[in-house]
Amino acid sequence: KVACELRDRLKGLVLGVQYGIGGRKFAKQCRRAGVDVSADQGAEYIAKYKAASPGIPWMFREVDKLIHERGWVRNVLGRKYWIHQDESYKGVNYLIQGGCSELMKRSMTIITWAIRKELRAASRLRGAIHDEFLTGVADSDRDITVTDCAEALEAMATAWDVDAWTKHLAAASWSAATK
Repeated sequence: KVACELRDRLKGLVLGVQYGIGGRKFAKQCRRAGVDVSADQGAEYIAKYKAASPGIPWMFREVDKLIHERGWVRNVLGRKYWIHQDESYKGVNYLIQGGCSELMKRSMTIITWAIRKELRAASRLRGAIHDEFLTGVADSDRDITVTDCAEALEAMATAWDVDAWTKHLAAASWSAATK
């Protein structure tokens, strides 16, 4: 029970900071989850989290600055998010959530390619929920192993030079000054 409470508190803290949560709102969420936290304690937890992870406040400041300077940020895959200055606190969330969503979509394309081209399988990727993929396995593919799938994905990564592709995309990320 203590571990679950701590996990819930930490998850709320990490996700809340990503969304720009304050001490009062964090405390309210904790109380709703059955964990007694005051607004002062909530603010203290947030301050400790940011102090332990100095890159987080830096990133928030930089994203905020960019939005105030030019009105947008760009995720790792190059998509621009136009954000009003009054809502600049949402910028980090756009980058994280939007970037992850696009990476999942890109991964679905890669996995579909690996299933069809590398494994020559009849199975199909059916969809994605958050960070998990749902795959329908055809009867004819029951003998395909996890090792076969891993090897197919590795072959795909090598063929598409995913490392170089990722580095190229990262160069156009949120801090890039080009329009």
